[in-house]
Amino acid sequence: STQSTWDIGEAGAKAIAEILGNENASKLRELNVGHNLFTGDADAVFAAAFAQNTTVVKLDLSYSKLDDDGAYAFAETIEVNSTLTDLDLQGNYISEQALVRLTATMKTNQTLLKLQVFDAADEH
Repeated sequence: STQSTWDIGEAGAKAIAEILGNENASKLRELNVGHNLFTGDADAVFAAAFAQNTTVVKLDLSYSKLDDDGAYAFAETIEVNSTLTDLDLQGNYISEQALVRLTATMKTNQTLLKLQVFDAADEH
């Protein structure tokens, strides 16, 4: 399948993950990749990078075609990430079950203050 210029595939997600793991990126506090369409395993790669990241406090993934697999991957990340305070997942393809899983992470995560999931639906 062809990708539009706004798609973030696995290679793009790995490139961003590499930056997030780089000491020189320690000044990065906010990352906005909203309105980019995640394809393949990009969401899982991206979520795994945030599990270890200790600098980014605000992440915007709005309207990125994130699906349940991506939502579950970010739920796992939220459980272990101690830096992220604001996560925007609005306008993605997230089912009720995935939303329940995401919100359950708030019981263990002590730093996430804002989780935006409005306009989330199984289909857009």
